[in-house]
Amino acid sequence: MIMKTTLLAGTSPFASGAATILACVAFTQAPISADCQTVYPTPYTFTTIAAKSDPRFNPKSVAVDAAGGVYFADPMKQAICRVEPSGAVSIIAGQFGACGNSDGKGNQARFCYPRGIATDAAGNIYVADTCNNTIRRITPGGVVRTLAGLAGTGGSRDGTGFYARFNYPVSVAVDHLGNVYVADLFNCTIRKVTAHGTVTTIAGLADIPGGADGQGISARFSFPISIAVDGQDNIYVADLIYNAIRKVTSSGIVTTFAGRMSYTGGNIDGVGNAARFRHPSGIVLDRAGNIYVADSGNQIIRRITPDGTVTTLAGLAGQSGFVDGIGSAVRFWHPAALALDRLGNLYVTDVNNAVIREGSADISTKPALSLKTSGASKTSFSE
Repeated sequence: MIMKTTLLAGTSPFASGAATILACVAFTQAPISADCQTVYPTPYTFTTIAAKSDPRFNPKSVAVDAAGGVYFADPMKQAICRVEPSGAVSIIAGQFGACGNSDGKGNQARFCYPRGIATDAAGNIYVADTCNNTIRRITPGGVVRTLAGLAGTGGSRDGTGFYARFNYPVSVAVDHLGNVYVADLFNCTIRKVTAHGTVTTIAGLADIPGGADGQGISARFSFPISIAVDGQDNIYVADLIYNAIRKVTSSGIVTTFAGRMSYTGGNIDGVGNAARFRHPSGIVLDRAGNIYVADSGNQIIRRITPDGTVTTLAGLAGQSGFVDGIGSAVRFWHPAALALDRLGNLYVTDVNNAVIREGSADISTKPALSLKTSGASKTSFSE
């Protein structure tokens, strides 16, 4: 299989969020090990069809709906946006630059540094409204409602609707029943929100970070930054500080699925705990059970098969930049969030390059293009 990427939208580098998290992801350039110099046996071709241009865009997370529509949360501009097939970008909820917590339709709604975003089969969009400490839902008609949490009030309390409390929720994922799973970053817990807004804590103990496997409150996470769910309601979590991918069963049993629980990162491909990551911050699953990881500290994209085998798909560990190409020739600069559409196209938010990049498994409809890093953008903007 050959994969091709497309640059969809760009802006100035992301520069928001809590100081603690920024310190955690202030990555240094890692030394290049010999195994990183190999050309990957299955080449993934990345191309750019539009240049970075519009400083209004600052995508942090990305989601794709059942029809292939691409959405992103812009935490700096307080808006949820859609990338149209033509490349035009429209705001579907929120108002650029206006931080707040109001429910309402379209630009009447307000967000405060929204970060995580996910879609369900019915076309609803779910948002981790991070600095409001709430989970929001946007209907296909653009109506925003607060599903759980109380704006401006942090905490860790389970409950329904505004009785529940979160502490810096950063990532959301939705199962086939419409349940929303939340990576509650500063609580270091994994939460579940039903379609009716009832919140329960599945794993981890609020305000107690760590790296322990176990069940329920005996498990520990250290800044769970991204979350995904499969068809059997198993949850996968990117553990930012402990450099590992964790698995949480529907009964709350937590195991380390790939990587070694350690503050010391690495860039080794391998099976299970033989693999090494460096500050993984994005995760998504395909329908075959493969897990894709934005290994942000290594500046690469990894894939984990259902048996736990980790391979590097694109990028070169320790080398940041903005280059499309094949396999190890590709350069990212803090790839942070991922999404897949039903055709297997992979979308990446490349945060410090301030762009969304698209990887397509189908090369029959688009010729490969040479690298383009300057010139007029094909992207337009509308409010």
